[in-house]
Amino acid sequence: MSITQKGRGYQVSLSKEGRRFRKTFPTLSEAELAEAEGRVSLLRGEDPWTQSSVSCGPARPRTVQQLFDLTYRARWAGSKGERTAVLNGTEIVRLLGPDTRVQALDQAAVNEAHRKLRESNAGATVNRKMATLSAMLTLAQEEGLIDQRPRIPREKEGPHRTRYLTPAEEDELFSHVLDPDFRNLFIFLVQTGLRVGEARALRWQDLTDGHVNVRDSKAGNSRRLPLTKKALECVDQQRSHTSGPWAHINQGQVSYVWNRAKSLVPALSGDKEAVPHCLRHTCASRLVQAGVDLLTVQRWLGHASVRMTLIYSHLAPDQMSKACNTLENMNGADEGSYPANDA
Repeated sequence: MSITQKGRGYQVSLSKEGRRFRKTFPTLSEAELAEAEGRVSLLRGEDPWTQSSVSCGPARPRTVQQLFDLTYRARWAGSKGERTAVLNGTEIVRLLGPDTRVQALDQAAVNEAHRKLRESNAGATVNRKMATLSAMLTLAQEEGLIDQRPRIPREKEGPHRTRYLTPAEEDELFSHVLDPDFRNLFIFLVQTGLRVGEARALRWQDLTDGHVNVRDSKAGNSRRLPLTKKALECVDQQRSHTSGPWAHINQGQVSYVWNRAKSLVPALSGDKEAVPHCLRHTCASRLVQAGVDLLTVQRWLGHASVRMTLIYSHLAPDQMSKACNTLENMNGADEGSYPANDA
C-alpha cells in the first residue's frame, strides 16, 4: 500500500525505476489526492512532488521553519501535546535558525543545538526539546530531504521531583495563606493528591456522596476517590461558588499565593522544589509511610503505570520486615503441618 500513517499524518510512497518518492500530508484525503496526482506525474516523467502540482499540498520544506510547520501539521496539530510541541519547536527553530536549509542539519548542527540547550535547561527539559528536533529530522528523512537522521544526544535525567511537606512545614505554610479559597484548595490537594489542574477543573456534579470523580488531566481517564473529613470541609466552605469549588481561580493566581506564603517560611523559601505540585507528593508519601501498598497508591493518584509510583517506594523501608513478620505469623499458625524428617 502506498499510503501509510505516520504519527498524526499520512505518508505517500511512490517509486519508479528504482527511485522512491515520499511525502507526508496532514490528512488522509490530501494523501489520497496526492497519490493519484503523483502517479500521473510519474507517468509523465515528472517529479511527483514539484511545486507545480498545486493540489498535492504544500511544497517540500526547504528551511528549518518550513520543516517545523510540516511536522506540526503531520504530527502534532490537534494532539494532546500540541502546545508543548509548539513551545519546544519554537525554541529549536530559534537555535537552528529559521532560514537554515534542511540539508544543513548534520550532526554538527544537532550537537550545537544540544550544547546551547544545556546552558540554560535541566537534563529532562533538554531531552524533551531534543525529542521535538528528533521528530522533525525523522520527517525530513521520510521526505527524502536528508539521507540519514543525525544522532540525537540525550542527557542523564535527575531523579523525579519528590519534595513533600512535613506536618510542621504544612502548618506553617498554610498559616500564611490568608485567602480561604486558596487555603481550602491547598488542604484539599494534600488530602486527595489531586493535581492543581484537576482540582480547578472540578465541577459540583463531580462531588457526590462523599466522593470526588476526577477527570485525569494526564492519563485521559477518570477515577473515583472517597474524601476525608478535612477534604469535605474544604469543599463545603466553597459552596458559594457557582461552577465548582475552585473553577473561578487560575494557575497564575495559585502560583502567586503559593510563592508569597512560601517566602515567609524559612525552610521553604529557597527550595526550588517546593512548588504546589509537592502537595500531591505529600499525599502520596503519607499513604506509603502509613503502609498503603503501591498498587493502591497508583490507583489513588491515577498513575498510568506503577513504575511512576515507585519513586515513593523508599519511604516504606520497613515493608520488608512487615512481610517477614506476616510469614512468621503464618508459619506459627501452621506449625506441625510439615512432615517430620526421619533421616
